[in-house]
Amino acid sequence: MATFLADLAEGWSWLPVCLAAAVAVLGTVDLAVGTLRCAYLHGDLARRFISLEQRFAHGRSLEDDEHEELTRARLGIEADEPPPLRLLDVMCHFELLRSLGDKTVHPDIPWPRRKLAYWMSQADYAQRVAEERMAPAQGL
Repeated sequence: MATFLADLAEGWSWLPVCLAAAVAVLGTVDLAVGTLRCAYLHGDLARRFISLEQRFAHGRSLEDDEHEELTRARLGIEADEPPPLRLLDVMCHFELLRSLGDKTVHPDIPWPRRKLAYWMSQADYAQRVAEERMAPAQGL
């Protein structure tokens, strides 16, 4: 692509170099973050969960041993899941409340934390935000 643009951009010789550098940087970030690995894990977990759901006896009672086996299988899937993103959970909860018409002012989350919420748990900060949100409701 950069070579093709080099032919077209006669007066803009810096453009192909910048595009090639951007592709190299984005490729390196993608490799470091492991988006492909995460996508494969997500697909595998979804297939395992759907397979487990198909084994449930829809409309009939489960025997104790059958229930125990299905519970073990579910816990095995959950054990392979990545850790929960707690701040993202809190942000989604606030968004749900707003969509349901809640007029309460929610704590402001700084933009760097909002952006990192998709990759990092930030559980301690999420707990503080949730407690801050609950304090006015409890009359504290």
